[in-house]
Amino acid sequence: MEVEEVWALIDKLSIALPSEATALANALGVTLAQDARADCDHPPFDRSAVDGYAIGAEDVSESFVVIETIRAGESKALTLQKGEAVRIMTGAELPSSGLIVLMQEHVSFDGDAFRITLPQPGTNVRLRGEDFRAGDVLLAQGTVLNPVALATLASIGITQPYVIRRPRVVHFTGGDEIVPADVIPGAGQIRDANSFLVRALLGNSGITDVQHTHLPDDLALARERIAATTATPFDVLLFSGGASVGDHDFTGQLLREMGFAIHCQQVNVRPGRPLIFATRGPQIAFGIPGNPVSHFACYHLFIARALARLMDGAPTAPGQAVLDSAVPGKSNPRVTYWPARTIRSDETVRVHPVPWNSSGDLASLIGVDALIRIEGGQQSLPEVGDIVDCLLV
Repeated sequence: MEVEEVWALIDKLSIALPSEATALANALGVTLAQDARADCDHPPFDRSAVDGYAIGAEDVSESFVVIETIRAGESKALTLQKGEAVRIMTGAELPSSGLIVLMQEHVSFDGDAFRITLPQPGTNVRLRGEDFRAGDVLLAQGTVLNPVALATLASIGITQPYVIRRPRVVHFTGGDEIVPADVIPGAGQIRDANSFLVRALLGNSGITDVQHTHLPDDLALARERIAATTATPFDVLLFSGGASVGDHDFTGQLLREMGFAIHCQQVNVRPGRPLIFATRGPQIAFGIPGNPVSHFACYHLFIARALARLMDGAPTAPGQAVLDSAVPGKSNPRVTYWPARTIRSDETVRVHPVPWNSSGDLASLIGVDALIRIEGGQQSLPEVGDIVDCLLV
């Protein structure tokens, strides 16, 4: 299948999860499930924009006497007579309507009275409701909650917003050659890096409910561990490795036994060709080629897209950048997403492709934050200075 065909499948079959109320402190990055409306006018009262002195807007007295002080958080109802003023602090409620506030820098005291030193002082008043009114929609359903959105919800008293639930993920690694990261590998063994890579990538997507289990190459034992791990509810199933056609590549078989329908088994892409995409009702599953560069590319090309759809968000859109240096490789019949580092100067994004020995070359990903798309079957690779399509990750 072509990359775009897999994207279309993912968009069609990844259905947004149900909504739930969640604590505001845990809502960063999730999608709002209903409109957020203001519970009151803002500002909720006429208030001073500066530290200064409130006087009647039509009072043209030559001097003024301070009769009261109002601090932020206080509320004092007063009717000012001609020549009277109130000392008022920034954010404090004005004692009555029809007032202006003189900045303290624009008055000069002579004893207990002051004169205005600025010929045309401003009003320096923030009127009730000038920002928004009670009932106004401040955040629409479908808004992805960023820091400003969270602060906005807090400002209108919504501390348990209804949001699209984050996916619950089960992640399986596989292979008898894999040992824990804190173990010195023996002959023919390698340390587990994929579980840390996947967990961190999921964390970047705001997903922390992740169960991880390692599967042996023994099919019967693998079935037992899968059954035990998936006894609790999950939304997304990820298999690291086992997606190809080797003697111990059981991912496709295991998914079918679990009742998943497989929609894709190979993608015309490099890295990541033996990618499995499957569904079981609203649940989705991916079988990812075992090498870490394939993991990195497949996550950003396909898995992150599905997660965004599950959370009722939009996937990262491909962009363009200027090729900063030559691609250190040859053309390939398949579409290639080449790891690269971005260089940002002024308003231009440039991409520097990194040397990439194989899909097992994890060290080549250090500092990588882009994948350059190179079309398959080209006679020549893009040249320095060309505009190239890329996915910024």
